Amino acid sequence: MKARRFSQVLAFLLLVTGFGMPARASDVDAALIDRWTQECAQLFGPEEPGAAVLASCEGDVVFRGSFGLASLELGVPVDSDTAFCLASVTKSFTGLATMMLIEQERLFVDDHVTDFLPWLTKAEGVTVEHLLTHTSGIPDMDSAPGYNEVLHQEVSPKELIETIATRELEFEPGERFEYSNINYAILGYLIELVSGQPWETFLKKRIFDPAGMSRSDYGGHRRVLAGAATGYTPRGGEWAHARALSYTRGYGLGGLFSTVNDLERWHQALSSGRYLSEESFEQMTTPFVLNDGSESDYAYGFRSFEIGGSKVVQHSGAIFGWRTNYQYLPKENIFVVALCNRDSGGNVDPRELTDGIARDLLKTLRDRSGQ
Repeated sequence: MKARRFSQVLAFLLLVTGFGMPARASDVDAALIDRWTQECAQLFGPEEPGAAVLASCEGDVVFRGSFGLASLELGVPVDSDTAFCLASVTKSFTGLATMMLIEQERLFVDDHVTDFLPWLTKAEGVTVEHLLTHTSGIPDMDSAPGYNEVLHQEVSPKELIETIATRELEFEPGERFEYSNINYAILGYLIELVSGQPWETFLKKRIFDPAGMSRSDYGGHRRVLAGAATGYTPRGGEWAHARALSYTRGYGLGGLFSTVNDLERWHQALSSGRYLSEESFEQMTTPFVLNDGSESDYAYGFRSFEIGGSKVVQHSGAIFGWRTNYQYLPKENIFVVALCNRDSGGNVDPRELTDGIARDLLKTLRDRSGQ
């Protein structure tokens, strides 16, 4: 009787919200699924910019939901194959690509940037590892005079990096963590130089295609992506198109588009060792040690910290029209992702959403094991 009632609840959720059936429904209480559903529905109204949310546990998808609209103009609803700009979640892919080259010994963490880009004369002493960990001291490009006035203009990778070519370092490399997007633009360019192919081609051939990520792509070069949402921002009490931005400005650092289904495929490939050895994955998700011996919470394209004694690998993204977040608990194989087509003015923090679901799943696993 209890099993039948549980199935009826899930069938109802499937009917009214478009959820897929969890592969191991008995592992997640129906009341928990219902609570997540209600929380998401309250955050993303049916006539507002929306979100796609997915959670998997021990290799099985246990929650998949779509809320709100991908296009306000056309009334197109979000679904789990809607593509969103990943914003800075892109850095996890550039970090992974860099680590794949490091594992192959085609690149090394202590290689100096000026060995590849001698025209970056102010970056003397900056290594690949400093770029990966945001400890290079290279100032961000948005601090360059007039940069924010040309965000809508297309730019080549070299032109993007040249915006900081004459800028002095803000601190000694390795001295402290300071998030700077340009680090990952430089890494994207190094990937091109070392691999002999464009950054986005390397990602497609080495990361997207092997995992079956057919809905993931680079948004640059004025590319039109099929099934992509439109990004919005609140303005004067109404929703408006977000500020115009050329996604070439997100080369290496924020220009990828993907779906929650594709990101789950990426997670499965990453967690199963399809991209990297266990040792390399541990290296790239271990917090960087600064010059003074203290520890940063940033590794190689991933933030790394603990919740409830469990390691969490995480990244957020925020750009005009978009907010994104994923959390991955390697030991428990919990993965949660939320992608939104509204920016920070939309008063929704996807990290709070993914954090809450991840904590609930962690508690579920511990309760089940009697911990």
